Amino acid sequence: MTYNHIDRIEARNGAAAVGALHGALTINNIGVPADLAARLARPSPLPEDQALRVAGDLLQYVERYYRFLPLKGMGNTHGVPPRMPLAEVYVPPHARLILPQADTLDETLRVAGRAMGAEERAALGGRPDGPRPVLDLVREHATLVVLGDPGSGKSTLLGYLALAFATGQGGKLGLDAGQAELLPLRLPLAEYADRLRRQDAQLSLKGFITGFFAAHFDIHGLDALLEQRLHEGRVLLLLDGLDEVRELSWRSVVVDRVQSFLCRFSPCGNRVVLTSRIVGYGKVRLTQVEGLRECTLLDFGDAEIEAFLRRWTGVVERLCLADPGGPSGGPVYSAARETEALLAAVRGNPGVRKLASNPLLLTMLVIQKRNQVELPRQRVRLYEQYVQSLLQGWLYGRSPGFVPAALPNEIALRRLLKPLALWMQQTAPGQGLVADTALLSWLRSRFQDRGEPDPEQAAEAFLHDVREHSGLLIDRGGNRFGFLHLTFMEYLAGLALADGLQEPDGQAGLVRTLVTHAGAAEWRETLLLALGYIGLRQEQDIIAAALLTALLDAAETEHGAHAELVAAALADMGSDGVSPEAWVRLRNRLWTDGMRGQGVPAERRVRIGEHIAAAGDPRPGALTLDAMEFCRVPAGRFFLGATDTEAHGDEKTGAGPHRIDYGYWLARWPLTVAHWRAYLAAAGREAEDADSLRAPANTPVVWVSWHEAMACVDWLTEHWQSRGLLPAGWRVTLPSEPEWEQAAKGGERIPAPGGALIRPLAQIAADLGRDPALIDNPEPRRRYPWGDAPDAERMNFNMDIGRVSPVGCYAAGASPYGCEELAGNVWEWTRSRVEPYPYPEDAAGRAAREDPSGSAGRVLRGGAFLHYRRSARCSSRYDLDPDPRYLNVGLRLCLSPSIRR
Repeated sequence: MTYNHIDRIEARNGAAAVGALHGALTINNIGVPADLAARLARPSPLPEDQALRVAGDLLQYVERYYRFLPLKGMGNTHGVPPRMPLAEVYVPPHARLILPQADTLDETLRVAGRAMGAEERAALGGRPDGPRPVLDLVREHATLVVLGDPGSGKSTLLGYLALAFATGQGGKLGLDAGQAELLPLRLPLAEYADRLRRQDAQLSLKGFITGFFAAHFDIHGLDALLEQRLHEGRVLLLLDGLDEVRELSWRSVVVDRVQSFLCRFSPCGNRVVLTSRIVGYGKVRLTQVEGLRECTLLDFGDAEIEAFLRRWTGVVERLCLADPGGPSGGPVYSAARETEALLAAVRGNPGVRKLASNPLLLTMLVIQKRNQVELPRQRVRLYEQYVQSLLQGWLYGRSPGFVPAALPNEIALRRLLKPLALWMQQTAPGQGLVADTALLSWLRSRFQDRGEPDPEQAAEAFLHDVREHSGLLIDRGGNRFGFLHLTFMEYLAGLALADGLQEPDGQAGLVRTLVTHAGAAEWRETLLLALGYIGLRQEQDIIAAALLTALLDAAETEHGAHAELVAAALADMGSDGVSPEAWVRLRNRLWTDGMRGQGVPAERRVRIGEHIAAAGDPRPGALTLDAMEFCRVPAGRFFLGATDTEAHGDEKTGAGPHRIDYGYWLARWPLTVAHWRAYLAAAGREAEDADSLRAPANTPVVWVSWHEAMACVDWLTEHWQSRGLLPAGWRVTLPSEPEWEQAAKGGERIPAPGGALIRPLAQIAADLGRDPALIDNPEPRRRYPWGDAPDAERMNFNMDIGRVSPVGCYAAGASPYGCEELAGNVWEWTRSRVEPYPYPEDAAGRAAREDPSGSAGRVLRGGAFLHYRRSARCSSRYDLDPDPRYLNVGLRLCLSPSIRR
C-alpha cells in the first residue's frame, strides 16, 4: 500500500484531536496520548516516575512547538487565523530519489521554479527516479537525506513528522508496529556547529541532543533515556539545515559527527531524516552510512496545489464558525467559494500558477487572498504584491536598533535590488545563483558609486543583513546567494530594464535587449515583466506598443521568436498595457506573421496561438458561431478507403470509387471551445463534462460525446434557419464518412492551388450552389490532405506538441478544399454507423447507414495529437460507442442538403 499522506491525526485515549482534515473538531486542547509517554519511557535506567516525566515533557514540547504552521515573515496575516494547525493544512510534496549508480541527471528537474544549475546537478550526481510522495520515501528508507530549495517544504516536513510521532500517529506512515512509536527529536545542525566552534570541539551529536533540549526546553535527564532508546532502535532523529552551517570546514566536521552517530546507531533500527539545500550538500555529502538514500523535493503540481487550497480554506471556515468575532475576518466564510476563487486564479494565470508551485509562496498567496487583496491577472502586479510583503518582512524582522549601512528603508532596498537582480540575470540567466565573493565585489562597486565612505564595510553589512533577516534575497548554501524564487529575480531584473528607459538611449537600448534575447528561454520572463511594468505600472502604453512593434519589425535569426514574445506580452498585459490602436494591430499581425508565418516552426506557432487565445483571438471565425467559416466541397467521385500497405483491414475491404451526388460545405476548422461555450449559453444547456470548457477558447472542443454533438447540430440547424443564415432544405450535421474523406483527400477533380472557396456563414446562402474552378486531382489517393508524406509541420500528431493545438496553426496541411487540421489534433465524430464498406451511394442506403437512433457505434476520423501517422491518414477509420468522452475527440460541422428528418 502507498501512503501519500497522513489522512488524519486522531484523538486517542482521551486526548483531543490534533487535526481532522475533513472534519470540524476543536483543536483548542490538543494533547498527547496519555499512554504514549509511558510506553516510550519503559524500560529505562531511570526511575519510572523520572523516565515518564522526561518522555512526557519531550512529547508535550514537540506537540506544542509544531502544532501550528509558522507564518512569520509572510507579510500581513491579520486576516488569517494566527494559529493554523499544521496537521490539517500540510500537503506532502513529491520528491525524486537520487540514484547514484546512474550516469545522468534528468534535465527536466525543477526546483524553486527554475531548472537546476550545473553546480546543483554536480552536487546531486546520478539521476532522479520518478516523482514519489516524500512520505513514501520516509517510510521506505530508514536514513533519508531530503534536499530542496528554500520554501520547498524541508523544515515543514520535519515539523510534520515530529508532530505525528509525538501524538502517536507514526503508524499512519505505514510503518510496522515496532517502528510506529519512536522518540521524535528535531535539531538544528547550525546550532550544533556553533556549539562545536565556540564551546566544545569534541562535542558528540548525542551530547548535543541532550544539551539542546536541556538548554532550550528545560528537559533534563534525557541522556539516560536517549541512550536506552537508541540501542533499542526507538528514536526518530530529524536533523535540519545542514547547509545552514556556513563554513565548509565546520560543515565537514558536522557531517563527520553525524556519520559517526549513524554508523553506530542506524543498525539498531533508528530512523533519521536530514535536510539540506542542494547547493552546500555536494561537497560534504554523507557517504559512509549503509542504506542512506537521498531525494530532492519537487515543486508542487496541480494536485498538491488544489489539496493545499482545499485544506487551508476548510480550516479557515471551521475557525470562523467557531469564533465569529476572531481575527479570521468574521462569521461569513465559504471554503468552497474561496477554494474555487483561488483555483481559478491558479488555473487562469500563469504567474499565479508558477508561484503557487512553491509551498512557501502558495501559503503567502492564500494569506493575500484572505486579506482581501485582489489577485491580479497580470503577473507584474502579482509579483509587486509578493515583493512588497517580503521586503516588509525583511525590514520588520530586524532586531530593534539594527541599522544596516545605507539601506534604512524599502526604497533603498529596491534601488539596490533591481540592478543587483539584473546583474545576476546577466551573470547566471535562468539560474540566479552567484558566489558570495562575486556578490561582495558587485556590492562594493555599487556602494562606491553611491558615495559610501566605506564600501567594503557597507557590502559586508548588507550581506550580514541578508543572512540574518532577508526572506527575499537569501543564502542558498555553499556560499551561493540567490532570490527566494527565480521569478523574484526575473521581476526585479525586469524593473531594472524598465528603469533604463530614463537613459538617453533608453528605448533603443531596450529594443536591442528584446531582439537579442527574444528567443532565449532563460530571458523570457525578465523581458515579459519589463514590458508589463512599462505598460501597466508606469502606464506608458504607447511606449510599450512601440517596443512590441519594433520587435516585430526587427530581423530575427529564429523564425517566430519575436512574434512569440510579443504574443506572450499581450497575453500577460491585456488590453490595458498597450494603446487601443496597437492592441488591434498587433493581434492581427500575430495571426498573419505568427500562427501562419512562413518558416515559423509548428511548436512555436502553437504557443503563439495559445497566447493569442489569452490576449483575445482576432478571428471571428474561430470564436463566434455565426461567423464560422466553411469550405465548399463539390459533388463528384473519389476513392473511398485505401489499398496501400499502411491501410488497415477495414479500409481495404470494399474500398473503391464512390460518388457523392451533391455539393456540401465542411467547416474550415473543428468546433472550438468558444463555439461550444456560445452554443451552450444560447441553447440554455449545461456542459455534460466541465472539462470541455477548460481549454483555451480557440482550441477544438473535446470531452464531447456523439449524442452531445448531435444535439448541438440539431439546435444549430433551427437557430441558423431562424436567423436566415441557413437556407431551407439544408441542415447542420456531422459529416458522413464519405463527406469527411472526400473533403480530406479530394475528389477526382479539385480546386486549382489557391482556388478553394472558403466563406463565412453569412455569405454561404449567396454562394450556396457555386463551385470553385476545378482541375484534375494529381493525387486522388493521397494519404494525407497535402500528399503522401507525413509532415510534423502540417499536422499535430505523435505527441510532437503533446496537447490539442489552437485552430489555424497548421495552414500548410489544408486539404484541396481549404479544410484545415483534418489530419491530427483531434479525432472528429461522423454521423456514420460502424459498418464495413462499400458505403451506400443511394439516398435510402445512406439514410440507413446514418440513422441517428439507437446505440450503434459511430466512426471517428482524422487521428489526434497523441496518435501515430497511421491514424492520421485520410482513409483511417476508428469506431467508438456514442456515449464516451475523451480528451482527444471533438467534432466538425457540415452543412449538407442530403439529410432529411
